[in-house]
Amino acid sequence: HFGQEVADGVQALSKDESLPTKKAQMEDSLPRIRSQPQEVWVVKMADRVANLYPPPFHWDSDKIVAYRQEAITIHDALHTANAALANRLRERIARYKRYVTASE
Repeated sequence: HFGQEVADGVQALSKDESLPTKKAQMEDSLPRIRSQPQEVWVVKMADRVANLYPPPFHWDSDKIVAYRQEAITIHDALHTANAALANRLRERIARYKRYVTASE
């Protein structure tokens, strides 16, 4: 309904749930995102900015550390798409470190 370009962007942003780990899913999705226009990259960065709030109470320290590391990986892969959003993501990652420290 929205056209092939939008469908391709949504497909690139969708995780492959058949892959065994979150890390494998991230390693699969980032190259697909990078093959899309930079507007798709921005969507992924904005999504992570929006999700870097205090972690759910049921997350253990390993999950919190992994989530922050994923954010760093996303930033490193996609930061060139939009400097302002990349800076905001970097700031959120820095603030999220307090949850890593608090959970240890």
